Amino acid sequence: MQVKKFEAKNMQEALQMVKTELGPDAIILSAKDNKKGYGIAGSTSVELTAAISEQKYRERQFALAKLKEEERKKLHEAKARTQKKYIQRAVKSFYDQQEEVKRRQLPKRRPYIEIQDESIAQEEVATESQEKSNLARLQTATQSALQSLNNDFIETKRRVNHAKNDSEIAQLKQEVLRLQSVLQKFQQMPQTFIENPSQHGGAVPAYLDHMYEKLNDAGINVDLIKEILKEGDKAMSSVKDKKAALIEGWVAKYFLDTIDVTGDDQGKKIEIFMGAAGSGKTASLVKYASHQIIRHRKNVAIITTNTNKVGAIEQLKIYARILNIPFAIINRNEDWEPILKQLRHMDHILVDTPGYTLKDLSEINALKDSVGHLLEKSRVHYVCPLTMGEKQALELAKRYQIFHYDDIICTKLDETSQHGLIYTLNRKLNIPLHSFGIGANIPEDFEFATRERVLDLIFKITKKG
Repeated sequence: MQVKKFEAKNMQEALQMVKTELGPDAIILSAKDNKKGYGIAGSTSVELTAAISEQKYRERQFALAKLKEEERKKLHEAKARTQKKYIQRAVKSFYDQQEEVKRRQLPKRRPYIEIQDESIAQEEVATESQEKSNLARLQTATQSALQSLNNDFIETKRRVNHAKNDSEIAQLKQEVLRLQSVLQKFQQMPQTFIENPSQHGGAVPAYLDHMYEKLNDAGINVDLIKEILKEGDKAMSSVKDKKAALIEGWVAKYFLDTIDVTGDDQGKKIEIFMGAAGSGKTASLVKYASHQIIRHRKNVAIITTNTNKVGAIEQLKIYARILNIPFAIINRNEDWEPILKQLRHMDHILVDTPGYTLKDLSEINALKDSVGHLLEKSRVHYVCPLTMGEKQALELAKRYQIFHYDDIICTKLDETSQHGLIYTLNRKLNIPLHSFGIGANIPEDFEFATRERVLDLIFKITKKG
């Protein structure tokens, strides 16, 4: 968020300065009359403090960069509505161009029930024919090897029956045992691999391949996918016609039965937000505070122990001022007792912490020193961005388990199309889901986690736009 102060002779000039510098989307945070002299003449002045979100500021800067100096001056003098319309058009035009570039770069897919181009059809037929040919060769080779082993086994047994001395019999018996062992191992090979080898090496039956690909594309952990589909295979073993709709229905029910979420009412006054730098802790805290104030009419206070990050205190202070709620800074442990005593009448006390990766002992000790004594009587939220890779996300989440967090807040849902990490974290860590950060807007882009919403994200039932 961009925050600036403006000083002018009168309110009209000050507002014009705000509009010229920050644009029509700026919010006036405060206004005051200065008694001191202004300029050479020594007259009084008006001081305004205004703010604008980072996104809106960047959009405006982008739109202005495309204009010449004269055009920029005309736009500054125009009405706020006219400026907004121009910025929106410029941004929309840019995004449309980006989408067009992406669309051109993507491989063309044949729409459903569309007559395909002859060359494409021939290529697909050739590919399918090649796959069938490879499968036929594999099956022929398999049957041939099995038949050869059987023949060797029968021949060796015949030679045992016609052997003339004990040493020859013993040697042939060993050969029989060896062939018998080879046959048993060969026959125990997964039948699905022999019939239809797939990308998962025959880990699940062939009729579940499409579901395996769908869950894998959603970003769900491979081991969890195999576990789900093996359970599904057992459950549907007695069903003759295993249609895709039936399989999807069973898998959807499995998700609804296994996803674990926590409710809105946590039952503890102090709530601590933890996570790595850039995970969205502060934004999640402010969104949650706004939700409790606006929706539930609760008394909320914000405390920060994050004195390391530049601008973090000022940012939270501005949000607290906008929400009209108490705000406190913890510089040392001795500050906790008097501050908590003053805030004892509050319904929720939300604590922001520094962003650490906990790679070394110094970061662990720093976090323990600042909030360790509060953990037993607090609810701890771990904040994880979905833009992080699965391996890195799980590794970092396991490091934070030393603080025994109660639930997980998943953020940056709008920055990825793979939401399977939500389910992977939930199942692998056995920790319930608390809420989601679905965008940069405060407080709108926030929602509490539900099983149905996770299922919606994985199966992409509700498509944006």
